[in-house]
This record gives sequence, C-alpha cells and structure tokens, in this order.
Amino acid sequence: MPDINEPQLPETSEVSERAPSAPEVPKGIMSAGPSMTTIQPQQDDEVEQASQAVTEPEDEDFLPDEEPYEETDRVDYLKSLNKQKKSSGPKKWQIILIVMTIIELAAVAGYWFLIRPDPSKSNDTSQQASDQPAPATVPSAGSSTTSTSGEPTEYASENFPISMTIPADWTPSDSADKLTFTSPVMKLTDNTGSTVSGAVIITVRNQQTKLDEFKDGNATAVLESDHLVYSSPAPGQRDSTYLSFLQYAGTTVTGSLDAMYITGNAGYQKGQNVPEADVTGVDPLITVSFVECDTKCSDTDPPVTISSTMWTGDFKTTIETILKSIQITA
Repeated sequence: MPDINEPQLPETSEVSERAPSAPEVPKGIMSAGPSMTTIQPQQDDEVEQASQAVTEPEDEDFLPDEEPYEETDRVDYLKSLNKQKKSSGPKKWQIILIVMTIIELAAVAGYWFLIRPDPSKSNDTSQQASDQPAPATVPSAGSSTTSTSGEPTEYASENFPISMTIPADWTPSDSADKLTFTSPVMKLTDNTGSTVSGAVIITVRNQQTKLDEFKDGNATAVLESDHLVYSSPAPGQRDSTYLSFLQYAGTTVTGSLDAMYITGNAGYQKGQNVPEADVTGVDPLITVSFVECDTKCSDTDPPVTISSTMWTGDFKTTIETILKSIQITA
C-alpha cells in the first residue's frame, strides 16, 4: 500500500487563520483496506480555496475606486492653476488704463518742453513792442479829429495877436509870416470820390492885398456859409463871423471844396460868386485848407481838393469848435 505523505500547506499566515488544519497522519501508517483513500486531494482543494479567498476578493465592488479619485484631483488642480493665472496678472482694462495714462503724460511732457512758448521770449517781445512808438491812427472821412491822447489846449501865438484852443494831437507851427495848426493824418474823400490820406491845415496870415488862389478869377460858394458865434471873444472882437466854403475858378469839378475862409460879416449862398476883395478885407486872414500826405504832414505838402459832402459829422464839429475858440486881442 502506498504511503500517505504529510501534506505541504502554503506558508501563509492568512491561510492558517482561515483554513482548519488537517489531522496529522503519522508516517508508516497505511490505509486500512481497499476503501480507504488518501486525504491529499481534499487538502489541496481546501488550500487552493483558502488561497483564493486571501488573494482574490469575492466582489469587484469592494475594489478601491482609484481612477475617479485621481481624475477629480487633477481637474481641481488645473482649476486652481487657472485661478492663479487670472488673479496674478493685470486685467485687460487695467492695461488699457495704464497705456492711456502713459500717453497722456508723454503728451503733456512734449508740450511743456517742445511746444510751449518760452515765457522769457514772450516778455522780451512785449517789452520790444512797448518800446516801439505806436503807429499813427488814421481817422476815416467824417470822423472826429479831436485828440484822444489828452485834453484840448489853448495856444497863444508869439507872432500874431491871436489865440485858440486846439486838440492835443494837432501840431502848431508859429513863424513871422504865418501860424499853422496841422491835424493828425486822416482819410479824406477827394473831389473824384477817391479816398486819400491827408490832413487839415488851419492857417493864420496877416491881411493880404493879393491872393494866388484867386489868380483865375472869383471863387464860387459850394455850400451856404455857416454863421459862427465865438465861444469867448476878446474885448473889441466881434461876437460872430461867417465861414464860407470856396471852390476856386481853376477847379472844374462841381461840388469841390478847395478851402474855407473866415469872411467876417459877409455870408454867401450856394453857387454865389466870392470876389477876392471880400476875402482880403479880413484881418487877420484865417483859412482852412487840405493837403495830401502820409506822415508828418504840413502846409508844404501838395494841396488836395475834397468833396463838399465831407462837411458833416465829427469832421465838421471839430473844425467849427476850433474856429469858435478864436480870440483876437488887437
């Protein structure tokens, strides 16, 4: 009869804890008869089942769910990185604001250092402008020739027994043969209707016997004579006089005004002849004439004939005011 060998169990603590130990069979003991079998196959099956119970779980549901856990952690990690990127960098509108601020600062700096006028140069220019004399103003035709730079002043001649009040910007010239007062430069309308630059000249002369202005014959009154009342006549001076507007015989344009004359007691209607004798009988001889000039005008400049239509407004008032202020002391 074959020998019954001792079974060889796996050296596993789990197996020893789960499977019951088989009864030990002493060596040399044989089976009792034909019906007796060995216990090795049964023991091998039990050992295999015990081993499977330890190494293999009975149900897959008990396995740890490792993959879903790892995927969730990865997603959370990526989200945290994305949040860090968004929070760590400046936002788009902040970048735009910073760029615009830099541009504005650059523009201000460019203006301040490159374009802005130099105040020192501006002051120099202003100083130069203030040092230069102001250009002479040219009143328009019919405008006042009264000075705006000061009060009218009374001028008493050293060569003639006469005085009168003139605007401060009128220029006197006193000599033995004549006394003149010259207005500032102004615009005059000549007898052709053109505008010229010129001045008004008031002339005082001694009584004359012959006048070159009447060499071609009698003059003509282009306007009715004005009756002037002296504002403050001197003792022995007449209270009033006539101012007559003459066109010389050599002037062919109708309505031309060559000069104005103080004619004393003689007044004229428009179109009436004015003989030389009526003018030379007045002492002193006082006339108002016109010259064409640009600057520093005087009675030596070329005479100009103006249109009689200029005798109006401030032009008329200024000249009349000067003539009314005349005082004759002898």
